[in-house]
Amino acid sequence: MGAWTLVGTIFIAQNVAREMASRRAIDWENDVFNEGVYWLAFAVLTPLLVWLCRRFSLVSAPRWRHLCAHLLASPAVAALQVLLYFVCLGLAAIAVQRIGAAELPAWLIHRPALLVLTITAFWKYWVIVALIHGIAYARLYAREHRAASELREQLIGAQLHQLKARLQPHFLFNALNGIAVLMRDEPERARTMLVRLSQLLRSVVEAGDEQVVALRKELELVQQYLEIQQMRFGDRLQAALDVSPDALQYPVPHFLLQPLVENAVQHGVSRSERGGTVTIRVRHEGPHLIIHVIDVPNGATGRVADSPGAGIGLTTTRARLDRLYGDDHEFSMAPVDGGGTRVTLRLPLAEHLDAR
Repeated sequence: MGAWTLVGTIFIAQNVAREMASRRAIDWENDVFNEGVYWLAFAVLTPLLVWLCRRFSLVSAPRWRHLCAHLLASPAVAALQVLLYFVCLGLAAIAVQRIGAAELPAWLIHRPALLVLTITAFWKYWVIVALIHGIAYARLYAREHRAASELREQLIGAQLHQLKARLQPHFLFNALNGIAVLMRDEPERARTMLVRLSQLLRSVVEAGDEQVVALRKELELVQQYLEIQQMRFGDRLQAALDVSPDALQYPVPHFLLQPLVENAVQHGVSRSERGGTVTIRVRHEGPHLIIHVIDVPNGATGRVADSPGAGIGLTTTRARLDRLYGDDHEFSMAPVDGGGTRVTLRLPLAEHLDAR
């Protein structure tokens, strides 16, 4: 009723403006009352049209049968609209005693422009059907888009679980093996390493299924990991953080840096007898956050960037970023002059503003 009242008001205003522009008196009966009743008839028939569109939807199969149903219904509905329009006008005429009730059939038969109005109502039927189907398509698109978004979130969550499931046993094995070696010769150091390991695992468990966290929180997790690795490798592993302070509050995918740092340690620094340095560098550049994870071993390791052995979790991390950011991100690996590898991430800042 609201939509048809708006349509009727527009046409009534058009009629009144035409009369005023022609300096003629406003014909309140034809320009206002009759026009309003004409569109009221469409409002009354709209539930029928909605039912027809749902019963014979052109969105679903068999479309050709449903189209045939509308081809048969359209002239009938058009004639019904015109009949309803003139019946309302006739009843109004009876109410003001312009005609008697017995004269109504004859009055209806002699109404002018019956054919013209029926043809007009016929094409308006198809306009209304098109609008109803347009709304149906919009709702279907919104529903599918919502379902796709939910599926996308579930997939990203599954990838996070997969990443943790792959990395944690691998990391735990190395950490526990290092603790076992230290237990005999350096028990105090082994105890400290065990405490740090439990703190790291507690941080991972407490984060749960959180997809996005502030960079500050992600760096805390990485620092815990590096502390454990430094206890394992001793002076052979040096770590450096070069993070712009204004970048700490920006959101990043949870568990993003740990697999990159572990990849740098396991496939870079640990392969050099003299160890090496892992550097995490973060800068805020315009609408992007630029993250570099660089491993520089103290001696040749024979490592080739992006080689098949370089990286538990790198493939999963790359897939997660594709799901989260689409084409609006960069993930690249390149050799560093003098040996080592640089992993570069360029992430948009406009995404996931709900990071905590």
